[in-house]
Amino acid sequence: MKNYWTFIICCILIWSCETDVDVNDDWKDITVTFGVLSKNDSTHYIKINKAFLGKADAYVMAQISDSSQYQNISATIEEIKNGTTQRSWSLKDTLITDKEEGTFYYPEQTVYYFYADNLDGDASYQLTISIPGKEETVSANTELIDNFALLGGFIFQSPVDIGFYNKGTVEYTDPVFEWGAQKDGKRYQPTLVFKYVEMYLDTTADTLTFEWYMPPQKAGNILGVGSMEQEIKGEEFYQQIAANIKPIAESPNVKWRKFIDLRMYLTIAADELNTYIEVNEPATGLIQEKPEYTNIENGIGIFSSRIKVYSKFNKEMNSDSDNELYSGKYTSDLGFCDPNPNHDYFCGN
Repeated sequence: MKNYWTFIICCILIWSCETDVDVNDDWKDITVTFGVLSKNDSTHYIKINKAFLGKADAYVMAQISDSSQYQNISATIEEIKNGTTQRSWSLKDTLITDKEEGTFYYPEQTVYYFYADNLDGDASYQLTISIPGKEETVSANTELIDNFALLGGFIFQSPVDIGFYNKGTVEYTDPVFEWGAQKDGKRYQPTLVFKYVEMYLDTTADTLTFEWYMPPQKAGNILGVGSMEQEIKGEEFYQQIAANIKPIAESPNVKWRKFIDLRMYLTIAADELNTYIEVNEPATGLIQEKPEYTNIENGIGIFSSRIKVYSKFNKEMNSDSDNELYSGKYTSDLGFCDPNPNHDYFCGN
């Protein structure tokens, strides 16, 4: 038995030294498609590429557009309602020139698009791609997320000022952002937009914003039943301001800053898009391998929908919350002030 294992090990060593191993399997045309439709948009983009295989370094091949771009493909979108095609669009190609630096070729990249500013939320949309030399047609279908409505009692649905700090109790307060679940919506990403003005020493000014992305939430179903909510932590609100705006001492051209208002919006992803995001999120447990997911027939990728919905009112803060912005422990060095000359934190003081 000992001689047997010695023989096997010797054979492995010999084959390892003398045999050239070709790790490249036979090439197969695999179409990679990414498209997310939204009723918010009037121009809808679809990215259509091919997987590549070769003997060169994969990172080198990824920088060559011919490695993953098709030529002369035909692609259409059909709007289907009650089993009947209502409208159809032939996708056109265009060259974008501002793709950020990365693993794949840049800054130029070919994408496909069609114009439609009135997609029907009650219809489904069928993508069909025909590629010269490829027998199978690549296709996918998606529903749209539509007719979204925030709950009427929600703080951003009324003109009342919002509060993040209570001077009387010397405590931060945590308002709640509430919304109704939407049919076909699975993943909900709440975002708070903070708008402010910077006044410069040369008397010019800019209106600026930053966005606070809160943890996404997932509905228990896609039937549009029930409600969801996001608590906005008051102390974290001021910490976010401090993290996104430089102290006035580090902004030599800025004279002062003035808060304008807040607005909330939701980005809602359909079920298929949520699944695709989940599968491609970094693994955090002991099991690192994840299943693959695609809803593209005869290809890989995702064709789905999303929608972005803004709250009805832009919100100002109550006086306690304003004063905490001007003088609180997290934001007192940012140079925020009040335009009222009778205010303790008047911009002219």
